[in-house]
Amino acid sequence: TQKEDEETRLSQLQTNLDATSTASTNLSRIRINEIVESSVPKKKGRLDKDDRIAALEQKMADQEAGWEATRKQNEQMMEMMKMMYLNEQFP
Repeated sequence: TQKEDEETRLSQLQTNLDATSTASTNLSRIRINEIVESSVPKKKGRLDKDDRIAALEQKMADQEAGWEATRKQNEQMMEMMKMMYLNEQFP
C-alpha cells in the first residue's frame, strides 16, 4: 500500500542519514510534510488544507455579504435623514 511504501521510504531515508555524515535528501520539504500529514492520524476537528481554505473562503463570503447589507442599510438611513432634515448638509 501507499502507507507501507512511504514508511519504507522513510526508513530508507533514516538508514541513509545514519550511514552518512550529511543530512541531505532528495525529498523536498513539501513532500516530507505530505508524507507526515498522510501518516499521522487526524485529530478531532483537524481539517485538510483544502477544507481549511474552503472554510475561510466561505467565512469571507459571509462577511462580505454582511458588509453589503450594512452598507445598504446605512444608505437607506442617510436618505431618510436627508428627507427629514432638508436644510442640513450630510456627507
